[in-house]
Amino acid sequence: MLTLKKWKDESGQALVMSALCMACLFGFVALATDVGVLLREKRLAQIAADAGAIAGAGEYNYGGAAAAARAATLQNGFTNGSNGATVTVNSPPQSGPHTSATPNGYVEVIVQQVQPALFRGYLGLGSITVAARAVAYANGATNGCIYTLGNSGADLSMTGNANIQVTTCGLIDNSSSSNALSLNGNVTLDAQSIGIVGGVSKNGNITLSPTPVTGVVPTSDPLAFLSAPTVPGTCNADPNLVGNVTQTLAAGCYSGITANGNINLTLSSGLYIINGPLNLTGNVTLSGTGVTLDLLGSTSIPGNVGLNLTAPTSGTYNGVIIFQPLTNTNALQLTGNSGSTFEGIVYAPGAAVTLTGNSGSTLYADFVSQSLTLVGNASLNSYASINGNSVLSAVRLVE
Repeated sequence: MLTLKKWKDESGQALVMSALCMACLFGFVALATDVGVLLREKRLAQIAADAGAIAGAGEYNYGGAAAAARAATLQNGFTNGSNGATVTVNSPPQSGPHTSATPNGYVEVIVQQVQPALFRGYLGLGSITVAARAVAYANGATNGCIYTLGNSGADLSMTGNANIQVTTCGLIDNSSSSNALSLNGNVTLDAQSIGIVGGVSKNGNITLSPTPVTGVVPTSDPLAFLSAPTVPGTCNADPNLVGNVTQTLAAGCYSGITANGNINLTLSSGLYIINGPLNLTGNVTLSGTGVTLDLLGSTSIPGNVGLNLTAPTSGTYNGVIIFQPLTNTNALQLTGNSGSTFEGIVYAPGAAVTLTGNSGSTLYADFVSQSLTLVGNASLNSYASINGNSVLSAVRLVE
């Protein structure tokens, strides 16, 4: 007869069970780690694809969509052909609802990154390719016309009887300070939207519409894709105008422009590379239609100088009236006297810009600068309202 013997000594079972449970627990931890890494890489790839599509669409009209898209993905950690990454740029998109879309302007960016096996390798599983896709479209309408890129201080200030009407576009302030947007005096600010990383400081009779959205994520330079003009090996000498002079300059490169006295200086249409100081003193009137000033040195434009300038409306610098590269951090002061006309985009991403306007001046300007101070009694209107196809045109994600 078969009998079962009861073992009374059960010691060691807990150790066996614990070992089995620990193995399962470590397996779940390994799986969670792998999944977490993949989700993180997927998110980073999507950010890069979004940035690439937006940059590519923004450069579409100038023939540099692919280069701009890859430059943007590189800035976000994905370099085509490096570390297992592939960045594909298609225009029009090769899939989705905007294939062969008309009008043109759609740019598709696909970012792929081979992720090596971590803990999955112990299970015999190989690498996984993470992919993200985005499509953007340059729709010709602007969504932002004042960008201040500094991350601290009162980066956007308005004082006096300033009146800003930018109802066709928005205002973006990257400063995280509590007084990022500082309004003092009899100030009116009316925009399509107002986004601020930090906060708002108001003192006086302030009219502000709409209510600013605070705590937003900082934005990047919307014109970072715009290449700086090439400085030639030899530039024209400074004309150094003194006294009572009326003169016209041809477009080109100058080692500086100096004017002192009762000067009427007219700039012919085109690009002016000022590879030195721009000093205007006295009763100077600077006029020009279809001009872009590339400022590589210091600038001195005191209050009695009249500016009658309008930007080009086509070409690489469509809408850009002042191009001051990021490396030039010299402060830029502009004045709109009574009767002055100033129309265009002021691009000075590394500089503090001050615009002083007086009653009777016509100011249609958009700004991309480190900081912006608006002083005086003039009304400022968005340049976007008279040129919706400038280089600051909006780009939006559609897929």
